[in-house]
Parts: sequence; C-alpha cells; structure tokens
Amino acid sequence: MKSTLLLCLSLLLGIGSAQAQYFFGAGQLNYGIPTAKFRETSPQVVVPGLDLYVNYQIPKTPIELGISVGYSQYSTGVTEVVGIYDIPTQTYRERINHNLATFMGTFRFLPEVKSRTQPFFEAQAGLFMSYSRFKVRESRFEEVLDSGTSIRDTAFGRSLGGGILIPLSPKNNTYLELKVLYFRTGELEYLTQKDINYSPDYDIEFSARKSPFDMVRPSIGINIWLNE
Repeated sequence: MKSTLLLCLSLLLGIGSAQAQYFFGAGQLNYGIPTAKFRETSPQVVVPGLDLYVNYQIPKTPIELGISVGYSQYSTGVTEVVGIYDIPTQTYRERINHNLATFMGTFRFLPEVKSRTQPFFEAQAGLFMSYSRFKVRESRFEEVLDSGTSIRDTAFGRSLGGGILIPLSPKNNTYLELKVLYFRTGELEYLTQKDINYSPDYDIEFSARKSPFDMVRPSIGINIWLNE
C-alpha cells in the first residue's frame, strides 16, 4: 500500500509540472468524525489522516478539476505473543494498524468575490479502501519477521462541502486552506483493535465490523499555485 501511495504521489507531481501555470498542489491534515451508522457501529473511532492533491484550473473559468490520494490510520495496537514460531518460549511483538486509503476525483467551484479571501465549493467521488496490516518483530527495533494484510475491503464514496483560501504571500501563490467535507460511502468490512483476540495458543481471531464510513471531516492545509 505504501508503494501504491508513493506511485500516486509521483503521478500527482508529474501532472502538476506538465502545465504548471494552471495547477495547484496541496497537502492537508484532516480529522474524520463518524456519523450515522459508522458512529453507531464504531462509537470510539475517529479518522485522522493526510491528503495530497493536484487541481487543474480550467483557463478563464471558476472551475478546478483534480485528483487526490489520502491515508488515515483509525486504530492501532501492539500485543506480545508467545511461541507463535519454532521457539515455544520466545516472546514476539505484533503490531496491527487499521487503515483507510482514498483515491478521489475532485470538482471545485470558486465564485467571484472582491476580497482576497477566496471561498469555494467542492465535490469528490472515488474509491475508499479499508485494510488492516500486521507486523511481527522480536522487539520494537528489530527487523520484521512476518507481515501481511488481515482484511481488506473497498467501496465507492463521495463527498460534498466547501472552504476558504486565505492568501499567505503578496503574490497570491500560497494559501492557507480551511475546508469541511461530508463523506458518504458504501459499506466496508473493517477491523478495530477491539476486534482482535488471541486464543490460549496465541492464534489470532477477529470479528469484522461492517458499515459505511460516513463522516464529517474538517481539514487544514497549504495550497500552492505551481506557476512557472
């Protein structure tokens, strides 16, 4: 998954450099707050994350089109397990991270205003992927002995919302971006750390949850006009 995200980031940067005078790039920190069935199914979960995107402004119009990739980790935990390999008394450290990746297309409309602060309306649609990854080490700083994916699922999702761009430079090529989006998705099968259990023989057992990943997600980031 990390290699996939890095590949997407490389594509975003490559697109942004093709015709730089019409492109904006941004990085955003966000905080997803579950709503509706997602909150009922997983009341203790929040979804902090990072999004990277590039938008293309259609010349002489108030419209931007773009693509974005995002990564969130909504639960994690470490368990010490004994005797899962050849040495029955050896203790191992197993970490499981529960993640969400997003791959979205973006439509943004920027109405004409007289102030330097620019409001916008935004809609997104694309793919949501939940997945849980485990890594086993003898200790925290030892090399990984085993790793893999416990569960993975995908669903279509979309979002709607808006925000403002606040200029940070006299040339109006760097902005502070504040945004709130409401996300709705299809149902995803996923795990939280509370769903992970171990038998007396340290065999891993889990009980997956299933719900949409509906959430309200405020974010803050830096938006840079990639002008030549």
